[in-house]
Amino acid sequence: MLGCVLKPEAGVEDDRWILARLLARQEAKREDSIRQAWAHGSLVELYLLKWLGTEGEERQEAATRAREHAGQFVDRAPDGSFELLSTWRQVLRYSEFFKLIAGWADVSLAEEILEILPEPEN
Repeated sequence: MLGCVLKPEAGVEDDRWILARLLARQEAKREDSIRQAWAHGSLVELYLLKWLGTEGEERQEAATRAREHAGQFVDRAPDGSFELLSTWRQVLRYSEFFKLIAGWADVSLAEEILEILPEPEN
């Protein structure tokens, strides 16, 4: 998936992306809310990557799903938790660091997701 970050124009490898989404969806069905939170965090990132490598309706759908999963992540992750901190930092990498190293012109979805996620206190 790192290839999607470094070269988003190459797109997401469908088989790997589909498998990662399937596994995250399965985790989201667990009874443990922490595992559910991690699963939704993974889905946020997967849909962010999909958004980077697509256009048109598919891109809009990926953005919608990323936002939805960000909300579900926040609902399940305890306030001040490591899960929140880790996911917030990962999305921050997309909006700042990966923009620099990969030359992304548009990081607006990552910035929107950061608005949904509570900023960590640490």
